[in-house]
Amino acid sequence: TSIAELRSDMLIAVANRAGEAGAGLGERLTIAGLSLGGVLTAHLAQSSERVERAVLIAPMFGLRPIPGWGLASLARLANVLPNFYIWWDRELKGKVGPQHGYPRFATRAYAALFEAGSEVFKTARTSAPKAGSIAVFTNAAEPRLDNRFTYQLVELWRAHGAQVSTFQFPASDHLPHDLIDPANLQQNTDRVYPVVIDTIAGA
Repeated sequence: TSIAELRSDMLIAVANRAGEAGAGLGERLTIAGLSLGGVLTAHLAQSSERVERAVLIAPMFGLRPIPGWGLASLARLANVLPNFYIWWDRELKGKVGPQHGYPRFATRAYAALFEAGSEVFKTARTSAPKAGSIAVFTNAAEPRLDNRFTYQLVELWRAHGAQVSTFQFPASDHLPHDLIDPANLQQNTDRVYPVVIDTIAGA
């Protein structure tokens, strides 16, 4: 039930603590994250000068076909209404996805995710990211995620003079949203890992 109590400030606090811990473990700090992790990686790229390199992997800033203002409204509504758990797949229910994944998602958790993303956009509109360099991966075969939001953020960062590289896996790769989990039955790690690992390493 704790996931039903999740708030955006909790997510951001965890990301900040992870960044501080990572900075104390070595000479260079590279942050990488997928989906929600990609949103929190964007937060650290925007706010922490300790981050030498930030790698966003399929960050979930928006969903099709919901416009940006619609996401903000839905997030506010989700925080007012009781939390609901919704099946990722209403037919397969608990049989969907890898064993370690949640078969349902909490509406409050999604509200926290999109509120955290909204904060990233808010600061990116007025200030440059503090990370040394940023790389962004998108997946053209995304089933629901809307990559347009991600590229809007990239353009905001570039407008401030930030060094941002992008790479999009083509739709012909038929990759799932979680394109790095080896337990995903739709995965193609032979295709994904070399590109992602080289990018994280700054190659």
